[in-house]
Amino acid sequence: MAARTREWHLVGYDRDPVPSEGSALDDVIQYYGKLADMMSTEARVLKQIGDGDTTLLQGVSADAMRKRAGESHDALRKAADRYEQMQAALVEYQPELAHARSETGFAVKDAEDAVAAQRTADGMPDPRPEGEEPLTPEEEKQSAARGTALEGAAEALAKAKERARVAMERFDGAARRAADAIRKDWHTDGLHASGWDKFVHGFNKFLKGLVEILGYIGLALAVLSVLIPGVGFLTVTALVAGAISVVANIILAAQGEGSWLAVALGIVGLGLYAFSAFATRAATKGLLGVHGAARSGMVDEIAHLRLLRNWAPQFQRSTGYQQFRNVPHLDARLGRLDDLSAFLKKNPVKPEWFRTRHPDYLKFDRARFADPRGNWRIDKVFGVDRAVDWKTWSAGVSKILPSVGPMGGPTAWMYAGGFSQKLAGWSFAGFGIGGTPSYLNSLAGRPDLRSGTLLTDANYAGFYSGQNL
Repeated sequence: MAARTREWHLVGYDRDPVPSEGSALDDVIQYYGKLADMMSTEARVLKQIGDGDTTLLQGVSADAMRKRAGESHDALRKAADRYEQMQAALVEYQPELAHARSETGFAVKDAEDAVAAQRTADGMPDPRPEGEEPLTPEEEKQSAARGTALEGAAEALAKAKERARVAMERFDGAARRAADAIRKDWHTDGLHASGWDKFVHGFNKFLKGLVEILGYIGLALAVLSVLIPGVGFLTVTALVAGAISVVANIILAAQGEGSWLAVALGIVGLGLYAFSAFATRAATKGLLGVHGAARSGMVDEIAHLRLLRNWAPQFQRSTGYQQFRNVPHLDARLGRLDDLSAFLKKNPVKPEWFRTRHPDYLKFDRARFADPRGNWRIDKVFGVDRAVDWKTWSAGVSKILPSVGPMGGPTAWMYAGGFSQKLAGWSFAGFGIGGTPSYLNSLAGRPDLRSGTLLTDANYAGFYSGQNL
């Protein structure tokens, strides 16, 4: 129910002091009643199991569960008592909320009427001031009427303020009584958290928020790796974020505060990164092999062709032998070798994404950021660029330098390994956000009882409140 827009300053308040109607508590009262009934029913079942009732639970595991069931019954019964107390307190508080809202509404209406009467009285004829000619009977009558009207308006305004004050004083007392009734047995019912419990609860809150934040970071990194693919630093950052998430989820799941599915997904993600590292390393060795073979073969081939190119004309003139008459063919072949040399210089083998200590690691990443469009390739988006380059370079070098022979190429598992890196990044982002329910919004404080806001959080019963920890 929305706050009322009235002239609240007339009765001493900046805004509506009772912004909700009593009916706003109907749903929350009903909810806590159902919750208490459900807990009471479960507590009775646990008690029966703990007392040895074999109609509910049988088998080898039943005996091991009976002792724990008896202990849980007592705690659950006490928790149900808390919710019952809270429901009863809210039932008693609800009519006081409705009364306070009604009374303050009447009070502000009276105050607005009094101010209107005051304005009317100010507009009545004002007789001449004292010290001049005596007032005529008619003027004396007008003066008395105006004075009476002003006094009446002032008195009505004062009564309106007093009515609002009394109503809010009664309302505040009802709110205190409701709060005291809710907390009455908090310090005696045994449902107290120790200092260690308080630390664990706070630490778990931190871990849940951390996992969700790391999920969003992973999502941002995954998107960025599509826009600017091939940046090793992004992959390492995503791996670190994912590893921290896995550790946090293991701690939460071990306490029953998290999902083992999220842990499993995280471990799968780490496995995919490890698979990617092996595949990337293998493809890098292939690229380095192509570079090495090409450079070694080019040195011999260029030296041989230049020798033939320099001696062919002289040999042809002295012998008349026509074998070397196709000098332009030698020039073209030398040109292709020069192009290959330039290509190898322009396309050095980048360090693997996990070799962060390589002296050229950041140099390559800076180049990616400096020219993201020029470096963008679809195979980099899918993480298979090294395998593709190995295949392409091997074929190209073998064609230009047949003397080096076949140099092999990537196998299917290398393509799969390269793609697994990207799959791992999206996996971490997915389980960080989707695998773990959103927790950040639940960190908001509890609403005031006056607001009547529906709250369906078990912490409202005070299990982790400041008074209970």
